[in-house]
Amino acid sequence: MPDFVMARYLKDEDPEKHVSVFPELIDTYRADTIEELAEKLGLPVEATVASFNRYYELCEKGEDVKGLYAAGNLGGQFFGAPDYPFFHPGLSLGHAVTFGYIAGEHAALNK
Repeated sequence: MPDFVMARYLKDEDPEKHVSVFPELIDTYRADTIEELAEKLGLPVEATVASFNRYYELCEKGEDVKGLYAAGNLGGQFFGAPDYPFFHPGLSLGHAVTFGYIAGEHAALNK
């Protein structure tokens, strides 16, 4: 995503750049290190770094923690952007239900 678009969502960016975005969606932070990001988010730095390192260890391995599933909006950018083009109740429910069902079925078959 181009910087000028991302700036619309950055909390610590100049408010004049927050154009065409619902105020409640201006909730993103930019940081140069995981430690800096953890501090900005108010997270315990040491635990966040350990979690981040574990995630990348699993990425390098090419395999997630067994039994980890993602469904709905957590499964990826289904709509292609950090927010929806408009607010519409239930817009992503079909996606969430479908992939939740698939994840549940897979988990049941592989326990």
